[in-house]
Amino acid sequence: MRTVWWSAVATIALTTPGVAQVRVDTLTLFPEIRSTAWTDNAPSAISRSFIADMRTVLVREQSAGTTVAVSSADLAASRLTPDRAFAIATRNLRRRLVPYADAMPSPTSELSGMRTTEGASLETSRLLLAADWDEAVRQLGGPVVVIAPLTGTLFFGRDTMTRVSRRKAVPAAHFLELAAGVLIPYGKRDDTLSLTVLRWTSQGWRVVPPMTPAEREAMQRGEDEPATVITPTETAKSPAAILSPPVDRQTKHIPGPGKPRKP
Repeated sequence: MRTVWWSAVATIALTTPGVAQVRVDTLTLFPEIRSTAWTDNAPSAISRSFIADMRTVLVREQSAGTTVAVSSADLAASRLTPDRAFAIATRNLRRRLVPYADAMPSPTSELSGMRTTEGASLETSRLLLAADWDEAVRQLGGPVVVIAPLTGTLFFGRDTMTRVSRRKAVPAAHFLELAAGVLIPYGKRDDTLSLTVLRWTSQGWRVVPPMTPAEREAMQRGEDEPATVITPTETAKSPAAILSPPVDRQTKHIPGPGKPRKP
């Protein structure tokens, strides 16, 4: 049995719980994935280990796209145990998010085949829903790798060689790691989540080892192409822009050496 602790952009306002007790409406409970750095600075928040540098935080929704962490005092006032509260929260999450079986995101780029979802903070919590990732494996026709660089943003695709230009392909996990590293500087500090690449398996999520310095250099510079098309430019502030290699509209050519295709 697998253990898995788990679109317009909404405002995120996840704050440290206050001293006052709040009686929790169970319909507003949700699990939200946050970085260990965030939970270290919110000691009153109720959280559980998820994987690597991420934890699952128990939150209640105050308004659309706005959540606040739940404290032990809040649960005591509501006569809820943490186990019961997390079970209710996960059930609420499943009801909130449209299953991938009903609506699988289309590839952001036909070249790379990678997909992205951008939404409220709860979109990242989709990592907790095993059925969605089983469905992703089924629809994509093989193992899936995922990265969650910012709260509310997921990059994912089939775990295979991924094209970054018409003449260059790299491992999908490496592509995601580099793409996420470009996106994070443009996110708000509180939104930064993780650069850990995950692979979905029959036993649940597993961490993909990060690129070595040699692998990173090889990805960014090769014999047949001077540099990867993923660059931290001012125009590459959105996940969709980063996962879609820039195309010269006049020549229909992806930047790189060689002769441009005639229009």
